[in-house]
Amino acid sequence: MFYYTLFLLIVLCLLILSNKIKNDFFFYILVIITVLFSGLRYDAGNDFFSYYSMITNVVDINRLELIPRLLIEIAIAFEQPFLFFLLSSTCYIFSIAYFCKKNSQNKELSFLLFILLPLSFLTSFGYIRQYMSIGFYLVALSLFLNKKKKKSFIFMLLAILSHTSSIIFIPLIILHKIISRKKINILITISLIIASYSFSWIIKEYSYLAGNYQHYITGKNVIDAGKKIGYICLLLLIYFYTLSIRIKNKNNIYFFNIFVIFVILYILLMDFGEYVVRISYILFPISYILFSSTLLKNKNLRLLQLLAIILFGLSMFYTTLYLASKNTTRDFLTNYSFIFLKNT
Repeated sequence: MFYYTLFLLIVLCLLILSNKIKNDFFFYILVIITVLFSGLRYDAGNDFFSYYSMITNVVDINRLELIPRLLIEIAIAFEQPFLFFLLSSTCYIFSIAYFCKKNSQNKELSFLLFILLPLSFLTSFGYIRQYMSIGFYLVALSLFLNKKKKKSFIFMLLAILSHTSSIIFIPLIILHKIISRKKINILITISLIIASYSFSWIIKEYSYLAGNYQHYITGKNVIDAGKKIGYICLLLLIYFYTLSIRIKNKNNIYFFNIFVIFVILYILLMDFGEYVVRISYILFPISYILFSSTLLKNKNLRLLQLLAIILFGLSMFYTTLYLASKNTTRDFLTNYSFIFLKNT
């Protein structure tokens, strides 16, 4: 875990400088370092070797969406596998940085939470196509909120061309005015969460409608994982509801309601394992913004709150690494090394 700890120390130093000096220079340096840490990795991410095999012409790439296929073809053309991981990391991480900068009241905190929290930075090492799509989707959302609808449409298209699952969530952007009217009542949320868990069997009943993807719901490809994350997301929702008095403007109300939708969807799908529930991951980054918009006004309480949030994030980060090291299939994260050192 040496590389991860060293990376975190650099991250924390740069975030402190960025916050204190009030200059975007250190923030962008941090973003670049994060891109390099992700893009120059070797043997980190559960699908790392699948993509590596595609680049070395061992596995066919025709089934992939257009954008990841183009990035792989660039890596093949230059005979440099690292280019795929570097370019995909650049797309995703710069998109997240843009999302945090445009929407967060504390971009440093939001970007730190992107690195620390589950379903985020570390998970992106594995689900490369999906996380590129998530990044583009968040840029599309940000542009739409800033009345740049034509540019937003372009990034919606990029999201779909990275991973087709993102098309399901495009209506959440288009329906911004409706979703941002007022915060969803907690009693309605509780009722919907109970209903989603109680009636999740309907997904299995009609899984045949998923066509070629049915085996992820009912077959041997079901992975029994994700429930613990579901409970953590529920706790986060309770936390945001507790501090929801701090959420006042239309955009923050919108983000709050989107997170409610995320939790309901996650609870609905979590019994079907990671391959199915991960379709909801696209909405989790909303939490980075909500953490910043629910900070307290009192300086002393705010400081304690920030400390608690960061400690929570660190515990999630190292728990993810620990669980990866104990994975019975393969250690997907802690074998990390730089791709240029893979033979040393």
